[in-house]
Amino acid sequence: MMIKTYVVNLEKDVIKRERMTEILSKLPHLDVVFFKAVEGRKLNPTELEHLADMAEFKKRYGHQATLPALGCSLSHLEIYKIIRKSSDPVLVLEDDATPAENFTTKLKPVYEWLSKQSEPIVILLSPCFSYNKYKRCSFSSETSKIVNVLHGQMTSGYLINPAAADLLAVKLQPVRYLADDWDYMKRWGLKIMGVVPNLTDCPKELGEIGLSQVSPNAPGKTHLYKLKSILSFRIRHLLGMRYSNRAW
Repeated sequence: MMIKTYVVNLEKDVIKRERMTEILSKLPHLDVVFFKAVEGRKLNPTELEHLADMAEFKKRYGHQATLPALGCSLSHLEIYKIIRKSSDPVLVLEDDATPAENFTTKLKPVYEWLSKQSEPIVILLSPCFSYNKYKRCSFSSETSKIVNVLHGQMTSGYLINPAAADLLAVKLQPVRYLADDWDYMKRWGLKIMGVVPNLTDCPKELGEIGLSQVSPNAPGKTHLYKLKSILSFRIRHLLGMRYSNRAW
């Protein structure tokens, strides 16, 4: 069994491409394709007007889209257009992802389970999501379990089936959402799931896209806000919410 794998990589990021090439060459059963990502900073005004809805983006997030963020969203959208024609699920990795030890062995049962599902499903492999520990998991193997995601972030590593790719290829045009706005995408009938413990990881520090969205004039969080956050977290914890923390 070979798993089609798309690695999102900017043409300028040669070092990242070389790193991923070395890592993935040691992993069996991955049919790897490096996908030339859209470099948002090179998009001209005409392209932006045609490809993105900047007004809707601002309405959703309260601020204008940055060019790196738009480039990321466009890159994943272009991959969905390809995947929608596939007959099997596909693995998508960004070029800063790090696969777990024995990655393909752990991924195989998750992939095989997804292959049998007809509804549109994305399975997050990175640890940036929350779930309810009291809810019955959809699938479990000797090494992993698949849970329903309450709140998810990141696109550094995920599995997606053709039904999900077909849905997103339609709904995400023109681009007006961040690539990892999984919570909003649920409204379209997309099922977001996650693997515990995580099978891929990513750097803790913000990359080019994350840094581009940080406002230097953003107000600091007040003491009252912090207290409310702590109380809210404890209530959610009692109700069963857990975060998929990095396992390695």
